[in-house]
Amino acid sequence: MPFPRERFRVVLQWIAAFASIIVATLPIVVSQRIHHSMVKEEKAKMELWANATEAIGSDEESAPVNVMLQIISSNNTIPVILTSSKDSIITFNNIVIPPSQDSTIYLQRLLKKYGKLYKPISINLGEAGVQLLYYGDSSTLHELNLFSLIQLPLFLFLLLILGLAWHLAKRNAQNQLWAGLSKETAHQLGTPISSLMAWIELLRDSGGDEAMLQEMRKDVNRLEIISHRFQKFGSTPQYTNSDLQEILSNSLNYLQSRISKKISLSTEFPQESLRIACNESLLSWVIENLVKNGVDALKGEGPIHIKLFRKGDQALIDISDKGVGIARKNRRKIFHPGFSTKKRGWGLGLSLARRIINEYHKGKLTLLYSEVGEGSTFRIRLPLVFPEKRKKQ
Repeated sequence: MPFPRERFRVVLQWIAAFASIIVATLPIVVSQRIHHSMVKEEKAKMELWANATEAIGSDEESAPVNVMLQIISSNNTIPVILTSSKDSIITFNNIVIPPSQDSTIYLQRLLKKYGKLYKPISINLGEAGVQLLYYGDSSTLHELNLFSLIQLPLFLFLLLILGLAWHLAKRNAQNQLWAGLSKETAHQLGTPISSLMAWIELLRDSGGDEAMLQEMRKDVNRLEIISHRFQKFGSTPQYTNSDLQEILSNSLNYLQSRISKKISLSTEFPQESLRIACNESLLSWVIENLVKNGVDALKGEGPIHIKLFRKGDQALIDISDKGVGIARKNRRKIFHPGFSTKKRGWGLGLSLARRIINEYHKGKLTLLYSEVGEGSTFRIRLPLVFPEKRKKQ
């Protein structure tokens, strides 16, 4: 059985994601291991340095003084501060004091810092007393630690890029699926629509009722429009400079005769003409879809109000019903593909409507208001054509 191409692509994406995470994580893990190893190594050096100092300060004649002096002088990278048992500074090495800083204050500050980093090493000098050796990270260890800190945000940035790429890939696959489904639907509708048109002509020639045939013709024409709409999904739509009030009126007039008589459609339009750049076929489908949702919410009886008005450089359309409303838990889901509260719903209507408004018309479709038992209001925002010229008039 051949391995499905789509499944193979998903598996490859997962492998690429895991490989990227491993590649990004490995340097951090390795640098941390090197850091811990160097900390242990520098601590061992400091203990050896302290032991050498202790041996030089002792009265043992057998102590190899020259070797110990060489050990002490060989430290030219690790910053050290030697103090008395009461933390009075005796000497220091590999520390550069800035000219603008007071040396005593600066060294005391470093002493506290080193004490928090590592436990000071005690040096027993016999009768001379006890001294304490404070030390910090060498320049190499400091740079390595800085490198680890820099890697963390880079790793998080890589995860962000991977997540964004994954989201875009998934969205692109969804868009391709929708486009393919839409075009196939349009193709499948083509044959029965042609047959219906032929049957209507045959009935007319047979002396059928002209008024009835005219209504049938309107519905078939509507099916043709729907088929053309499906063809436009996934392709670049054609735009025209259109009057928004005219588009709304045409859509509502068509719906009025095809919904329950107990549903009342009321409108509120401005005096001025609001023109937008739009694809009339797609925009009409959005209007009809939202009104039909309102009809379903009213369960066959009640008012639906459509208000068109201008706000700044935008035209706003509010479609309100007094239906069942939308539960709070579902308000964020209603625009997700596949989500529906209807028994026979596909859950594509609002998702496609938002895509048509947001992506094709550079507008915004939102749920403005909804309360269970009180109704809902959907708002469409669309950019006006030539708003600057309108302002000057």
